[in-house]
Amino acid sequence: MPARRKPPTARAPRKKAPTRAPASRDAGLQRRQFDLAAEAAHVWAWSWDVASDRLYWMTPPDGLLGPPPVSGQYPDFRTLVHPDDLAAYRSAGQNTLARLGPAQRTAPYDVRFRVCRTDGVVRWLHARGRAEADADGRPVRMVGVTVDVHEQHEADERRHVAEARLRRALDGAEAVLWEGNDRGDLYLSDGWGRMVGGPPAPSRIPVRSLYADVHPDDLAAGRGALIAALKDPAQRLAFQYRFRKADGSWMWISTRGTVTRRDPKTGRALSMSGVVVDVTAERRVQSLLELQRSLLERIARDEPAANVLVALLLGAESLVRGVRATFLTLLPGGRLGGGLGPSVPPSYHAAIEGLAIGPNAGSCGTAAWRNERVVVKDIASDPLWSDFRALALPLGLRACWSQPVHAGDGRVLGTFALYADEAREPGAWELRMLEALAPIAATAIERDRQRAEILALNERLEERVRERTAQLEQTNRQLAELVRELEAFSYSVSHDLKAPLRAIGGFARMVVDDEGPALSEDGRRKLAVIEDNARRMGELVEALLALARVNRADLQRMPLDMGTLAREILESLGERASGVVVRVAGALPTADADPQLVRQLLANLVENAVKYSARAAEPLVEVGWDASKAAWFVRDNGAGFDMAYVEKLFRAFERLHAPADFPGTGIGLAIVKRVAERHGGRVWAEGAPGKGATFWFTLGPG
Repeated sequence: MPARRKPPTARAPRKKAPTRAPASRDAGLQRRQFDLAAEAAHVWAWSWDVASDRLYWMTPPDGLLGPPPVSGQYPDFRTLVHPDDLAAYRSAGQNTLARLGPAQRTAPYDVRFRVCRTDGVVRWLHARGRAEADADGRPVRMVGVTVDVHEQHEADERRHVAEARLRRALDGAEAVLWEGNDRGDLYLSDGWGRMVGGPPAPSRIPVRSLYADVHPDDLAAGRGALIAALKDPAQRLAFQYRFRKADGSWMWISTRGTVTRRDPKTGRALSMSGVVVDVTAERRVQSLLELQRSLLERIARDEPAANVLVALLLGAESLVRGVRATFLTLLPGGRLGGGLGPSVPPSYHAAIEGLAIGPNAGSCGTAAWRNERVVVKDIASDPLWSDFRALALPLGLRACWSQPVHAGDGRVLGTFALYADEAREPGAWELRMLEALAPIAATAIERDRQRAEILALNERLEERVRERTAQLEQTNRQLAELVRELEAFSYSVSHDLKAPLRAIGGFARMVVDDEGPALSEDGRRKLAVIEDNARRMGELVEALLALARVNRADLQRMPLDMGTLAREILESLGERASGVVVRVAGALPTADADPQLVRQLLANLVENAVKYSARAAEPLVEVGWDASKAAWFVRDNGAGFDMAYVEKLFRAFERLHAPADFPGTGIGLAIVKRVAERHGGRVWAEGAPGKGATFWFTLGPG
């Protein structure tokens, strides 16, 4: 139904005061003031006509329902009620009307609900009013006010949540509330006796009576914290300490509090209140985490597994009162041994050394056999201990809880056990500790075994390396000896061939010179062939000797001015470079190299470039340095070569051009490669057919 504002109600005329504004203006002003006051107070008055089912707002509902629609008329108010609250909203109105009758002409109306405003904002509202009936008891109207209580409702909800959280925290933490006064009286809530394991405490006790049960190491710090909180208004009481329980064991307590009343004149504290919480479990967990961290640090430092396990067992005993911890290793053949346990006599471990695991082999042997935790609460009566109780009971071992320790692949490595000095079930804390420390024991053992395997593997590898090194050294010696023999043979053969070759060439020339007229044309041709081949053979022998000298010569490194060397080689070309422009392109850095060998390298490259560029239109040969490649180069614009055959360039006797086109022995570039490699450098080439070639070389470090 559309909601609209109720028209102003007619008012009785009043006498006009001489000094006042006209009544209509006065009434309008009062109306506006009323509307503003109501909106500022977040209160909106309304009237509902039951017969016509129309709702009239006595103050504009804009601040309550949101901006009015374009039509200026709000929709039926009930359509704005939050869907989750609509049923309760309707029920409240129906129940109010149902109470009306001839005997009861009015009935109260009260409901809280949410409204979804036209701008999408959801707000909590509180509607209160009164329903009226006619003489026959039929409902006529309902009038009332609606108050925006959203902030109050949200605050109430937060308070309820906080109160519920506080109740749960106090119940779950077994907290105790306390209050003290300046007379030394302490009032404790009912949970104190339960917390310390004793009878219910009196409602009022002297605070000093508790000092005797505070741990001596914590008493001074506790007193200091209390005095600081009493003297300094900005200081709150907060400290943790150990407290002796009724059974003599120690628990950790956290006490927090604040001064609630001070003398207004002196500022002296008159009363203080707070809460006491048992934090033993938290401190145990903290201690366990510290123990785990300490053990993992030992493992990371590669400490032996035995050292880590002993530290683990001692740490476990420090976390649980009245227990002794042990570790047994599962040996090959399904037997337990290598027992560790600082608080268990060595005779006990000696007696069970080599114990076969099985279904009735005590707690540890059975746990290893079942591959699951075994809990024996009374060694004296449990059948698992029938064969061993005579060994355990005289030592004060009354209960045993054993946890198998697993490797990463699930294999059982051993057992970690706690022995109690009284017959009892393990607590949740003891079981948690077993589960938390068993993986660390496994890590220590596996790390130890892996280290041993790595050491053994390293030793085997080192032995194989030694053997392989010896083999390689022997092979290298054999190869070196073979190379020396081949070089000596090559040098000897080449040297020994020089004289016969000179003789052959010389005698062929003498025959031509002395007997030329008597020789036939074919005879002269054959002698010319002999002479030419003897010459070529001589050149080849000289090249082989040069290659042998490169391989046999001792490397004598020294500072070498590459620019000066290049210019000397270019000047020495003479007629061989006729028509070819040869030059040094820029400055060349100094090299640390053997002068004789590098001279031969550079001369071979330059002569090679002059030979292959001689047929170019404007032959050019350059010697230079490329800083980006950190290499020297010799470049020409001659015949070039196909990069598909670049690897053949530096092989002895390999040629990419026919001897008739470019004569040579095929040894020059092999010598270049050998000189560069002997210096720890390398040589490579780039080129293209008809576009010249560039040969690069480096001479290694130095």
